[in-house]
Amino acid sequence: MKVDYDSLKKIKKLGEGVFSKVYLVEIDSKKYVLKKQHIKKSYANISLDDRLHVYNIIKKLPKNQSIFFSQYIDYKKNNKIIDWIVEYKGKDVKTVLETKIDEKVRLSLLLQSCIIYKILVNKDLINNDMSFRNLTVLPTKNKILKIEIGDKKYITKINKYILSLIDYGDIQNLKKQNYYYFKFGRKQFQKIKQYVILNKLYEYIFHTICPPYDTIIKFNVVKGLKNIYKNHPDFWFKYKSKIKETYPLIGDPFSQFENTQHKEKQSINNESQKFLMNMGFYRMIDIFQLHHPKLLSKYLNKSRWYKATLDKEFSEQLLFSKDIDSIICLLKNRLR
Repeated sequence: MKVDYDSLKKIKKLGEGVFSKVYLVEIDSKKYVLKKQHIKKSYANISLDDRLHVYNIIKKLPKNQSIFFSQYIDYKKNNKIIDWIVEYKGKDVKTVLETKIDEKVRLSLLLQSCIIYKILVNKDLINNDMSFRNLTVLPTKNKILKIEIGDKKYITKINKYILSLIDYGDIQNLKKQNYYYFKFGRKQFQKIKQYVILNKLYEYIFHTICPPYDTIIKFNVVKGLKNIYKNHPDFWFKYKSKIKETYPLIGDPFSQFENTQHKEKQSINNESQKFLMNMGFYRMIDIFQLHHPKLLSKYLNKSRWYKATLDKEFSEQLLFSKDIDSIICLLKNRLR
């Protein structure tokens, strides 16, 4: 479909990210989404051809997989901006999550997000920005989908809403050689992204008010860690062992942190090591928040605090799952 960009009618602004603005538009009485993507130097390694490659892969997915993705319609490149026209797939998922919804609906949304991740990885793609600001929901009847991804079959329970990924601006081709984080090694990189992506989605779905990664990402992580280490040593030593056991890739960032508290300062110049250390530190913050949300808010001088909507035992099982398939198994069992 070729779009007459002069005739499209902007209805409203849907959102804004670091590199783009998104609008709900109307073309021939039908609703679509217009994404005005600013081409930045930091995105230079994701070419127009790379993005079209992703859209073509999405287009060729079988029906029971393609329903989780917004289809590309047309694009126009003008100087430093690309206008993308994509399917309109419903409202922002945050508008649903901020209402009182049944636990099974939340579980189903997280399960669907795992399936989206698996579909992409099976096609040698990985989304570096799979947060819920890039996902929408459409109301649907409760149903069970049987989905075959690679050599595995997944039974996905859909409760009330079906999830759709609408933004592909930061999807990387795992077969390419030039991506920054491939220096970790491809298999290790996938494990890192599993951790980061599911951690982000977990926060969105299972915490009331607003997810920490919208606000707390800007806080001083060291300040939170110092308070946990100093005031809750039993908690610190219990969970540092558990985190290291679950994510051996991160090494032992906690011992290095402890040394700095005893004035044995260590210089860490390796960027990869810093990245992995921060993974461990954020997981410690996540777990402490699960058990002591108000206290963490106090330590970080935040006026708001975040209460988990699931019981602590199941939340910990999710947080300490070693891979996506383990999380899918937990969610399926809970949804029965």
